[in-house]
Amino acid sequence: MPSTVGIVGSQVPWNFVPSQISGLTGWYDASVASSITFGTGTAVATWGDLSSSARNITQSTAANRPLRDATLGTYALSAITFDGSNDVLTVTGLTNNTGSMAIFCIADYDATANFGTPVDVRSGTDGNPIQSIQGFGTDGIFGRRRNDSGTIVTATADTSRTLNYYTYWYNGTNMVYRVNGSQKSSQANSGNATTNSVTVGANRWGGAPPVFGTFTAYFKGVIGEILIYEASLTLAQVEAAEAYLDNKWT
Repeated sequence: MPSTVGIVGSQVPWNFVPSQISGLTGWYDASVASSITFGTGTAVATWGDLSSSARNITQSTAANRPLRDATLGTYALSAITFDGSNDVLTVTGLTNNTGSMAIFCIADYDATANFGTPVDVRSGTDGNPIQSIQGFGTDGIFGRRRNDSGTIVTATADTSRTLNYYTYWYNGTNMVYRVNGSQKSSQANSGNATTNSVTVGANRWGGAPPVFGTFTAYFKGVIGEILIYEASLTLAQVEAAEAYLDNKWT
């Protein structure tokens, strides 16, 4: 029988869990009730990291907490709503990763709002590396990378507002952006990309490490799950992670 590890109160089957791929350093699954710590009502104070890294993302300001008040997908799994105004969860002061990275996220954008950023990973300084699944105004959502030398690579934007799973994948040579398992673009890039903060629901911008001064490009919509790997994944591993999100959420 297929495993049902990771879903509470559900009979959704699959044969894969994200930790089967080495390098998992961030795993946020809104369907796992035990990973959420609430403030008042459904307001999320902490979204626990299910990987071994324990990089829990938090929000100490009550007014800026997203809500675990929605469901996503065929199996109506619990998910987290971000208001596009000030909702954000973050963790800073992480040990830097100086290699490849892959970020996976399943999200449903609000039908009328501008495109915001569901996942933003940054180095210890504003002017240095960025790796993100990033939204920008009315242009859409895309993969974005800035390496140690300041070179910015931006992938082709996607403008679909339905429930999609997004992939940012840097394998040490190319930055690849994929939506629903289909490659949108692949662009050459080089140089390290370091990790000091993980932010869900917005970009971080300005200020000095480990705390950046400003949040921008707030995400409005619903997020179900995020996977972050600090490793050089193969295409087969990328496809396995995508299939996991697809089978579970869509």
